[in-house]
Amino acid sequence: MGKKRQEEIVEYGQDEESELDVSDDSDDSDTIGTQTSDEEDTSWIMWFCALKGNELFCEVEESYIDDDFNLQGLAAHAPGPYYEEALKLILDEENVNDHMLTEEQHEEIETYAEQLYGMIHARYILTTRGLEAMRAKFNAEKCHFGTCPRVYCGGQRCLPMGVSDTVRTAMVQLYCPKCRDTYSPTRSRQKCIDGAYFGTTFPHLFLMHFDGKYDKNNKPLVEIPTPDDRPYEPKVFGFKVHPSARSGSNRSIRTIQREREEKAEQAKRQRAIEASKSKEANKAAAAGDADRREGGERKDKQQAQPL
Repeated sequence: MGKKRQEEIVEYGQDEESELDVSDDSDDSDTIGTQTSDEEDTSWIMWFCALKGNELFCEVEESYIDDDFNLQGLAAHAPGPYYEEALKLILDEENVNDHMLTEEQHEEIETYAEQLYGMIHARYILTTRGLEAMRAKFNAEKCHFGTCPRVYCGGQRCLPMGVSDTVRTAMVQLYCPKCRDTYSPTRSRQKCIDGAYFGTTFPHLFLMHFDGKYDKNNKPLVEIPTPDDRPYEPKVFGFKVHPSARSGSNRSIRTIQREREEKAEQAKRQRAIEASKSKEANKAAAAGDADRREGGERKDKQQAQPL
C-alpha cells in the first residue's frame, strides 16, 4: 500500500474517532475497527477516484489493466523510471523490492502511478465499458462533470476533454455539446488535472456512441441536446446594440470628429478621382470626334478633285 494511502487512512480514522460519542467505548472501538478495515480493503483505483477533485475519473477495471495489449506503447507516451512499480501499485500487487526503496522513491512511484493511471484512463474511456462508466457519471443526479456556464445552454451537462493527447501540454477542459465550446472547470482541484488523461476524442465519441440509443423504457441513454451556438445579443434599455457601437468612455468627442473628418476627406478624394476620370473620358471623346471630322474633310477634298 502506498504511503499516501496510509496517511489518508490514518487521517480518516482519526477524524471519525474524534466525532464518535466517547460515552460508549465498546461501540466506538467496533465502529473504528470496521471503518479502518473498509479503508484497507479499498483498492488503489477506488481510493484514487474518490479523492477530492478526481470526480472526472471513472474506475478502470483491473482486468483491462492486466491485459498487456491495452498498455502497448504506454511506457513511451508516459515515460518514467518506475513503470513496473507504479503498475503494481495501481493493481495493489506486492512489490518484492518495496523495502529497498527510500521514502523519496516511494513518493516518486506514487506520483508516477497517478500519471500512469491517467494515461490508461484515456484509453479505457474509449472502450464500450469505459463509455458506459462515463455515462453513469454523466447521467448521475448531480453530474460529476459540471455544467456549462453559458446562459443560453441552461445548465447543459458537460464532458471532460483535453486539447492534446500529450501529457504536460494542457489542463483538462469541459466540452459543452450544446454550444460546442470548451470551458475551464470551476473547481480549483480539477483545473490541475492533465487534459491528456481524457484525450481529444472522448466527448465526441461519447455523443456519437449514445446517439439514438434507448433503454428498455424507450428513454434515451443520453440526453443529447440540439446544438445552439447563437451569440448573446447585448441590449440597452431593451434595444439591441448595433455591432458598430462602442462604449462612450472609449470614444472621445475628438475621436468622433476625427473619424467624421477622415470620412469626409475620403469622400472628397473619391469625388475628385471620379471627376478626373470623367474629364479624361470627355477629352477622349472630343478627340475622337475631331479625328472623325478631319477624316471626313479629307475624303470630301479627294472626291472634289478632277480626274
